[in-house]
Amino acid sequence: MSGKIGLAYSAIHQSITPIWFPSGLALGYFIASGWKTFPIVWLGSFLLSLTEFPVGLSILISTGNVLEGLLGYVLIKKSIPFNQIFYQAKGVLYFLIYGVVLSSILGALIRSTGMYFYGSIPIESWDNEFTVWWAGDAMGILIITPFFLITENNVLEIIKTRFWRILEFFALFTFVAGFSILIFSNILSFPFLLLPLLIITTYRFGFRGIPIFIFIVSIVALYFIQNLPAPFQSENNLKYTIFKIQLFSSVLAGTGLIFAAIVYEKEKSFQDMQKNWQMHKNLAENFPGIIMVFDKNLNNTIYAGRDIQSDINVLQNKNLKEFLSESSYNEYAPYFRRSLKGEKLSYHTKFQGRSYITYVTPLSNENNSVSEILVVSQDITELKKSEDALRENEEKYKQMFQINSAIKWVIDPKTGKFLEVNDAAIKFYGYTKEEFSELKIWDINILPPNQIVPLMQEAIHIQKTFYFQHKLKSKEVRYVEVFTGPITVNEEILLYSIIQDITDRKRIENEILELNQNLEKKVEERTQELLTANEELESFSYSISHDLRAPLRAISGFSQILQEDHEKEISPEGKHALNRIVQATVKMNNMISALLNFSKILRYSIDKNKISISDIAESVMKDILEENANLNIHFSIEKNLYTIANEPLMKIVLRNLFENAVKYSSKNEVIKIEFGKIDIEGKKVFFVKDEGVGFDMAYSDKLFHVFQRLHSNSEYEGVGVGLATVKRIIKRHGGEIWAKSSPENGSTFYLLLPENDKVQSNF
Repeated sequence: MSGKIGLAYSAIHQSITPIWFPSGLALGYFIASGWKTFPIVWLGSFLLSLTEFPVGLSILISTGNVLEGLLGYVLIKKSIPFNQIFYQAKGVLYFLIYGVVLSSILGALIRSTGMYFYGSIPIESWDNEFTVWWAGDAMGILIITPFFLITENNVLEIIKTRFWRILEFFALFTFVAGFSILIFSNILSFPFLLLPLLIITTYRFGFRGIPIFIFIVSIVALYFIQNLPAPFQSENNLKYTIFKIQLFSSVLAGTGLIFAAIVYEKEKSFQDMQKNWQMHKNLAENFPGIIMVFDKNLNNTIYAGRDIQSDINVLQNKNLKEFLSESSYNEYAPYFRRSLKGEKLSYHTKFQGRSYITYVTPLSNENNSVSEILVVSQDITELKKSEDALRENEEKYKQMFQINSAIKWVIDPKTGKFLEVNDAAIKFYGYTKEEFSELKIWDINILPPNQIVPLMQEAIHIQKTFYFQHKLKSKEVRYVEVFTGPITVNEEILLYSIIQDITDRKRIENEILELNQNLEKKVEERTQELLTANEELESFSYSISHDLRAPLRAISGFSQILQEDHEKEISPEGKHALNRIVQATVKMNNMISALLNFSKILRYSIDKNKISISDIAESVMKDILEENANLNIHFSIEKNLYTIANEPLMKIVLRNLFENAVKYSSKNEVIKIEFGKIDIEGKKVFFVKDEGVGFDMAYSDKLFHVFQRLHSNSEYEGVGVGLATVKRIIKRHGGEIWAKSSPENGSTFYLLLPENDKVQSNF
């Protein structure tokens, strides 16, 4: 597109234009995106050339266009950073010499020569064609390259431009266009009148305005030289006329760019100077002290600083005598006079109870002779206090180190040498201070150096506690606890250690360890005896239960024979006695059965798995509802409760608890039983709750014992083994069971299993 626009202004030959835009675009594109983009530039130039020339010549012209841009890119890159081209006068000169003049010569040479060999121009026109090509390329680079780089790097800046700035921009360039028309239409045939407008453009818009200015002027000039008599017009020689306009425009553009760079450099220098001046002013005004400058006559020229307590305007330009007492003047004036002779001085003073340090420095002028002196006074009262406090603390800590009864020393971790030891260390180890200075830590520690050095390297990074055996001078070996950590002294990391003799403690620990080992052995022996006794007791209970059943069956059988075969012969009192005997044998049989079941629980293998206790509760509930179909029983069972336990045994637990709840609530019209989970002191506990008769908590200690009952058999049947069985199962799981109740208010039984918390969170 840029090539077509350029060809639209061709005046000599249909393919030779006074402003060849692709040259400027190529160089600008290389500077912005790098030389590796040359295939894109070449392809664009080639496609443009195909519209005017055959393929071979198009290839040659495109190659010239690319080489022209690459030459300018390489030469400029070696001379100055791309981001400084238009911001420094030397950068603009490099751009004009390398980018505009030299590189455009190469492009014009290749294109004009190619056109001659392909017969597009005769040999006698070659020099004219070359000149116009060269000037056209130069004009394209002068106008398009800066404009391209402006828009490529400053799009956001352009978008954010204020409305009045945009209005000023259009107004100025409208005026430039109008003024150019007046000049090149011969109404005002004085082209030099464009210079003031160029200066205004440069001042208001910098180098960003130059390409637009030159473009407008060039287009107006080219239009009028083809249609009207105009400045620079040579009679019957259009090529020379165009060349003069190109030259004029190039000089304008180059002058404008250089002027813009100079203006920018001056403004930047002025801004930097203002910034530095403001920075130094702020530093002087906020300096924690007083800054003064005196001339050769000791007149004050600068007076600043945070500690100034007087009006600066009053003190300004006053002689030293005017704001010092006679005695102070006689004391300090000699320092100032010595400094005026080139000597740098410092001295300490006291003023109104504060301590100051004053530095007097000579200041040289451009002739390298002392013209003024700089006087800087800084309040060091707090610093002096800190130094005094530091010295006091050092003395205090030194005394604490030496006098302390704890054994202390300081070691160099690089060499293992003792740098400092206190009196307690000298007393404990038996070495003198001089002897310690010749020792290394492995002369005391029984470990070899290759084991001690790595431990010291650990300790220089973090405080550590070690346990060692140390040799005293007497050859006795003592157990010690060593607390050691890094300290920094004069920017060097050392190890500070506190040592405690733990020999007696070690002896006691060994005795306790030996005693514990003996005790563990005795506990194991006693535990084995208890296990054997329990096994024998269980076996005995099981055997007795079986042995008791034989005579019990005989008593029950003979009693039933008497009732059935000799009923008429037995008196009423005898029948009553026989009924009592039969009932007693039934009760005794039930007790033996319960005892046998209880014995089985003791021998039951505990295999724990993840189980759903909610599912077990629902299974037991179904059995109880079937067995007690005549009762109005309502169960409330919480869903998704899990634990780790033995499933058959947990079924026995819940069956016993549910049966008890039904039994002791049987007098209620509606029997309500609830099973769920609650948190007690952060632990998850299962519970079984009923609304039965309850019990007195005063007798709760009997609740879980075998054959112990809180209600009579006439009230509620039972043998007193169910809750004992429940407790034994829970205990075998490592858990706990307890109950809360009150008479006529129901009961709640709580089950705590050790795996409850873990499993509830994992399922």
